[in-house]
Amino acid sequence: MTLRRDFIQRMLEQLGWALAGVLKLRRAGAHEQAVQQLEATATGLVGIDLRMVASVESATAAALVAEPERLLVLARLCQERAEIAREQADPLEAGWRRRAAELWLEAAGRGAPLDAEARAAVEAEPEEALSPRARTLRAALPPR
Repeated sequence: MTLRRDFIQRMLEQLGWALAGVLKLRRAGAHEQAVQQLEATATGLVGIDLRMVASVESATAAALVAEPERLLVLARLCQERAEIAREQADPLEAGWRRRAAELWLEAAGRGAPLDAEARAAVEAEPEEALSPRARTLRAALPPR
């Protein structure tokens, strides 16, 4: 159990450093470099191409990720990608937010706990925007 806890701790530390770098790039207006940093982080920490995640159903993307903790990381990266899209007035913002919410739901469906930020994002997503599977997963979430 200690080995797994250490693995998760290292992954979260790496995510924190990566997100700090992305935030710095965003503040400097270097959105393309921020997106590249997110893509590199997705590949490095989750082992998946972030652009591919945007092109398939959330359940399909989730099936490619073994550990629920990695799904939590992937969802957080999608949420950050949505923030970049918002700053660029990119119409794909809503799609990235929906993808993040659905990936958080997939992780929760595998037993991963959702933090307050993830839970709020999941609850903020309109029911009709979610896939049927994500609606089912959201209905199964335990109450706060």
